[in-house]
Amino acid sequence: MAFFIWKDEFSVKVGQLDEQHKRLFSMLSDVYEKMMEYKGKESIASVLSGIVSYTMTHLADEERLMQTYGYPEYAAHKLAHDNLKAQVQDYLDREQRGERVDLIDVALFLKNWLFSHIAEVDKRYASFFNAQGLN
Repeated sequence: MAFFIWKDEFSVKVGQLDEQHKRLFSMLSDVYEKMMEYKGKESIASVLSGIVSYTMTHLADEERLMQTYGYPEYAAHKLAHDNLKAQVQDYLDREQRGERVDLIDVALFLKNWLFSHIAEVDKRYASFFNAQGLN
């Protein structure tokens, strides 16, 4: 069973961003599958690290487009991104201090954040970017 399945209803109608969202969904599903197969912590941590890295790249791409096209809700959207980055950094800091970080909790957090962020925040930029010629 897939952890997170892309559906057309998640589309933000901007091809580049939809493809990045799809890749994030796929990466989260890979982590889930490894967890369900009881793969070693190192393997799961490595994949999860890749998701975090790719997520940061994606957020930077979104923010760059918003700045380039003058998206009016940029400040609020960036604040949501900054809050995510702070939470992820907290997980990384705890791990570096040797504290136990439950990878399932991190994966669930990322899954829930991504789902709600796309559905409630990213969807708001779709018509704006489409009006700018981004599809």
